[in-house]
Amino acid sequence: MLFRSIIEKHQTAKVDYVAFPPAKFRDQVKPTADDLRKAFEAGKAQYSLPEKQSFQVLVADQAKFEKALAVTDAQLRAAYASSMDSFRSPERVKVRHILLMTQGKSDAEKKTALTKAQDLLKQVKAGGDFADLAKKNSQDPGSAQNGGDLGFVVRGQTVPNFEKFVFSAKVNEISDLVTTEYGYHIIQVLQKEAARVKPFEEVKANIEEQIKKQGVNEKMQAVMDQARAALLKAPTTAAAIAKQFDLELLPVTDANSGAPVAGLGPAPEINSALANMKPDEVSETLVLAGNKMAVVVLNDKTPTRPANFADVEAKVREN
Repeated sequence: MLFRSIIEKHQTAKVDYVAFPPAKFRDQVKPTADDLRKAFEAGKAQYSLPEKQSFQVLVADQAKFEKALAVTDAQLRAAYASSMDSFRSPERVKVRHILLMTQGKSDAEKKTALTKAQDLLKQVKAGGDFADLAKKNSQDPGSAQNGGDLGFVVRGQTVPNFEKFVFSAKVNEISDLVTTEYGYHIIQVLQKEAARVKPFEEVKANIEEQIKKQGVNEKMQAVMDQARAALLKAPTTAAAIAKQFDLELLPVTDANSGAPVAGLGPAPEINSALANMKPDEVSETLVLAGNKMAVVVLNDKTPTRPANFADVEAKVREN
């Protein structure tokens, strides 16, 4: 049995075969009209026509409303004056550091870290390249690869001993060793900015963006509310109402339930609204993806129904 198993394990076989791809013979199959009719009658239950919907979508696009919305300089200055506190910038300092960690270390490891930190401090004080020494030696994973650069810090953002030095030091001043709960730091102050109120010109663009965003949302909602009210009174005049309120009109005819809407793509909000609507009903205002709003008018709905042979003859022939 062992000998046979070894042979079977290493046996190979060469197999010749002929493939018969169905497509090659497809055109040779020519069912008669009678064949098709009989096949349809035998499998009638599998042939049905899906629900069809015809509707119109009135769409408001935020981008279009933003272009049409003008904000005056007077409005911008009034908004600036009324929100002065939000434009106050606190005192801040740009710093970099080299850190030798002691957190979670043994006394012997702390002593080694202190010795190394003292040596690095001597190199920095003697004019050594701070950024290069930080990249090679700092144990702060967030800043080491940036040459120890921490960017700007404000009061309350760092631990007390660290903060005490950076806010009392002069620009370009290098600390002695600063001890914190994290370890030994060598710190250099690179830049200092006093507390100030940002000038109007510096924040003008941000104020305009905020005013436009708020104004556009309010304008879009108001226009869609008015358009919907008009549609409720005259649901068959969607085209005229869309023109009146400068909205995009997307007509959809005999679409399968749940199908994407041409011009919008997949729109589950519209599909969900249509599921519970009757002809000539108007949806609520819908919020769509892409910063758009829409109102839908259902014109006609044909429910799912059994198919007639003429409706599905091509499908029967394919099957």
